[in-house]
Amino acid sequence: MQKLKHIEINIGKACNNKCRFCMSAWVGYDELQLTKFELVKKEIDDYADKWYISIWFLWGDISIHPNIYEIIAHCKSSGFVNINVITNAMLFSDMEKATKLVKSWVTRVNISIHSHENSIEDYLTQVEWGLAKKLVAIDNFNILHNEGLLQNPLSINLVLNQLNLRSIVKTCEYFHKQKSIHDIRINFLWNRYFFTPEDKKQLELSYREFLPYLKNLVYIAL
Repeated sequence: MQKLKHIEINIGKACNNKCRFCMSAWVGYDELQLTKFELVKKEIDDYADKWYISIWFLWGDISIHPNIYEIIAHCKSSGFVNINVITNAMLFSDMEKATKLVKSWVTRVNISIHSHENSIEDYLTQVEWGLAKKLVAIDNFNILHNEGLLQNPLSINLVLNQLNLRSIVKTCEYFHKQKSIHDIRINFLWNRYFFTPEDKKQLELSYREFLPYLKNLVYIAL
């Protein structure tokens, strides 16, 4: 079987969240820190010429890129068949924007969300009422998937830390049962990036601390 040729493109560092464990927290909502459309387009063209057909946009948040829809449409016209984005999805609480993204030919959406509890999610991302917007965005993308417009089901991208550890099982159950999400990706902190030394102290955890929760998470996946 021929191996799928896949490339991941860094869209820049700017983001409309300020997650306490992420390098983008130092940048904030600054479009000057986003990769220029001409450069992104060139990267897409270069890999299309090498017969790559799967692409993933990560780092920063593509939702705030001024050329987001043109970027996705260019991937489609260049022959990519798997077009994936990682996003906090807050802007896609607007159904019109979510629909426009999908109709630009995104095939998979992976949403960065770290808890089903307001107090934890909004503290980690430093955005008030951010969770509420993300939950609406999840509903929007689920509708678009059920209507056959979004090719693949949603997935979520969760960063494990001391603040969401004790509720991690309930969080996964919530998204699995209440939001029909079956692809839940749990990531450990990358210790190089913390917003402040205080954040490092309150968020960092070990694999040993996580192990007692692993069994119940496996049961959810079965």
